[in-house]
Amino acid sequence: MNDEERILRAVHCESPGVEVVELRRLDPFILVELADDRTKLVQPLKGFEANELAHRRAGFELLLVYDRPPSPLPMSCVALFDDGKAYLLNDKDQLARFYHQAASAIPPFELACLLVMFQSSSPDQLVTSLDALDALDLETPVTSLPGFTPLRVVGAVLEFWSYHVGLEGRDSLGQVDFTRWRVTGLDGDLQWDATYVGSIRSNKYDPRKPA
Repeated sequence: MNDEERILRAVHCESPGVEVVELRRLDPFILVELADDRTKLVQPLKGFEANELAHRRAGFELLLVYDRPPSPLPMSCVALFDDGKAYLLNDKDQLARFYHQAASAIPPFELACLLVMFQSSSPDQLVTSLDALDALDLETPVTSLPGFTPLRVVGAVLEFWSYHVGLEGRDSLGQVDFTRWRVTGLDGDLQWDATYVGSIRSNKYDPRKPA
């Protein structure tokens, strides 16, 4: 499959039924002009390079498809398989089907990241890690919120927390919102739910703190 075919498959998965008028390479992006006057950018999803070999062995790649800046959010992600299948990871059912086909190449942390990026209400959320919590310099420990747990897998269940840092508006600037995720069916029918837990101020971002 050549590059043009790959890009066309990804765009048609993200925007079905819309004709592609033109493709242009603007490294590291592919610029795609659509017949409905929208412009899309397509590029490989970054951040999982350490697992890229496993992806290739499983016969798929992950591509971002998004509107041309200045407003790139929200972003879409398309999983393209060598067998011709394509899944839009922003769609819950398609993400579950993707995982069913690719589970052997998707470790728990990567699955958590994909869920947070493409199945959350805030696309700029991040998976909570102990290193991230240290860097946030929270006013009170995250353990003050009920049920905190770092990312863990128990049987066929994945549990983790994500967080979002408010970076606009005086009231929300420096506020870190935490969400609890529970993912079931790692060995079969993937399901998940996400529940807001609470907020804690970050000393790093709080405008009330002296610089």
